[in-house]
Amino acid sequence: MHDTAIKQVKAADIELNIFRLGNPQSSPYLVHVDGLSALLEKKRKKAMNSHK
Repeated sequence: MHDTAIKQVKAADIELNIFRLGNPQSSPYLVHVDGLSALLEKKRKKAMNSHK
């Protein structure tokens, strides 16, 4: 699942900024909590509108 999410972000299928700290080759990808929150809120609103 992790690899799929990374591929989707890199392909711009998911509007989320990812980054690495430290050594770029061995560090895990991270996401800022504000960016994740904005994405989840956008998805929630879309789901709420589709159920009306």
